[in-house]
Amino acid sequence: MKISAIFDMDGVLVNNNPWHIQAWITFAERHGLSITPQEVESHFGNTNRDYLTFLFRKELQPHEIEELAEEKEMIYRSLCEQYIEPVNGLIHFLEQLKKFQFGIAIATGGPLSNVRFVMDKLKTGHLFDVYVYDSMVKKGKPDPELFLKAAELLGTSPRYCVVFEDSVHGIEAARRASMLPVGINTSGNREKLKNASLVVNDFTELTAESVLEMLNNRKDI
Repeated sequence: MKISAIFDMDGVLVNNNPWHIQAWITFAERHGLSITPQEVESHFGNTNRDYLTFLFRKELQPHEIEELAEEKEMIYRSLCEQYIEPVNGLIHFLEQLKKFQFGIAIATGGPLSNVRFVMDKLKTGHLFDVYVYDSMVKKGKPDPELFLKAAELLGTSPRYCVVFEDSVHGIEAARRASMLPVGINTSGNREKLKNASLVVNDFTELTAESVLEMLNNRKDI
């Protein structure tokens, strides 16, 4: 059976959540609205559609969501463009997974434009087999649709997938997908990752062999 590793992007591949928080605050101010850092963080793992519905307190038309979301993401990319770097140990870990013939996917609630932005900055696009992003699904995390779509495209049973996540919604989505969740503690708040099967600070604490062992010895999620 093929085995696969599925990575959330924001806060997992790159520790960029502070810039997402600032981008949402700036975006809200431009539209005469307000959102707190805590409110932004409470939606980590959701899609921009979810954020915008919360912020504007109403359902928006698809074309409005697309335009507003890209406005916010342009703010985000301008804020962090000079500072994007991989989470410690990421590149070596991805290369290890490749050698062990893992399927490797990104599954993010963000848009394709952000995936391309991060891949360009990290120079890691060649290490991923599949990208799954917001417009490919109807529901964001904690719904498992993003992860199940990634598994489908990778040709892997959810039973043989490990998910790397940094958010409460992401860990829940992985469990609902019957996948093995590993928490990446880039936020410094281990409590919110308490439902993960394992929590690490970064990828230097993981090896392809240790992930294989976890999958082989996993109990039912």
